[in-house]
Amino acid sequence: MKVRIPKRTMILLYLPDDVPDSDLIRVALRRENLPFFELSAQQLKLTVQECFEGREASSLAENAPGEAMAVFCNLSDAQLDTALSALRGLPVGLKAIMTPTNRSWSMISLYEELCREREAIRRQRGQKAQEFQQHGD
Repeated sequence: MKVRIPKRTMILLYLPDDVPDSDLIRVALRRENLPFFELSAQQLKLTVQECFEGREASSLAENAPGEAMAVFCNLSDAQLDTALSALRGLPVGLKAIMTPTNRSWSMISLYEELCREREAIRRQRGQKAQEFQQHGD
């Protein structure tokens, strides 16, 4: 007989000091009973996996981001939908799911990759809008 051990679920949440409505973000996640762990700027040097395991870092990360970020770790589809709905409209602009690939990245590296992806999407949308305007006339 196999015993199924449930995976631990967690949202890794980085909220810089100057993020507006940071209390609303915490309240929204608590209201939905979603487990989250708030990361310090020091922990951003750690890998996603190390943060998920709750490890501490001793020195401050250089260039700590000024934008809030959430990393969803082992959430079910239903939990992920609930988390995304709870965060909709709140100032958490960067969101990711922990994957076998990014779990070994530092949180800072993940943040930088999310920023690059967002910029690529913005450029692509801008090009499509420009093409639409050119062909629509």
